[in-house]
Amino acid sequence: MDNTDYLESLKQKLAKLGYSPYQINKISYDMIGTFGNGNLSPDQYLTLVTAMEDYIAFDQKSPRRKVRMKGTN
Repeated sequence: MDNTDYLESLKQKLAKLGYSPYQINKISYDMIGTFGNGNLSPDQYLTLVTAMEDYIAFDQKSPRRKVRMKGTN
């Protein structure tokens, strides 16, 4: 999986967790100052991947998520 594919998979995970395209783009802009995934420096890529992984991990630990998950079982 190349860098672009991994970033896209993280975006898809965020979307499945309920983040809107605007919110996902905002994460990118806030972290690296751009919306685009192309031509990122290694530092920008690492910063963006780390931020997206942190958002995913936070949501998975969230009590709100646990309540939502119990309601779907």
